[in-house]
Amino acid sequence: MPRHSRTLVCFRLGREHYDIAIDNYRRAAAIDSNLPGLQLNLGLALFKAAQFPAAIESFSSELIKHPDDQRLTILLGMAPLRHERFPGGHSYLKRAADRDPQSLTLRMTLMQSLPGQQAVSMRSQHAAGDSESQW
Repeated sequence: MPRHSRTLVCFRLGREHYDIAIDNYRRAAAIDSNLPGLQLNLGLALFKAAQFPAAIESFSSELIKHPDDQRLTILLGMAPLRHERFPGGHSYLKRAADRDPQSLTLRMTLMQSLPGQQAVSMRSQHAAGDSESQW
């Protein structure tokens, strides 16, 4: 993708013109789908535009290529918080939290991803000092 096109996509994405950014990323993918960061950025634009199933698909295809990418793991974990029909989100958040056990933000997001009673139980275990309990 020519440099000016990338700049235009980024500018439009930054200005919250997600529909235009999504269209530009998809056109870029039609030209060269192997551009570094293309699927991640397309996924981010889709996520911001509340197109969660498409964002999940974009992040998932990128995670196959980069299985240790922490950003992708977290994004795949957070998408179901906004889109309930993706049941695998909790396992991605768990994987991300296990990679970074000191991250309180990840732990809190992980707790929020659990169904009601499980979240209450986990909070109780955490408050009791059982930080090694199964999430």
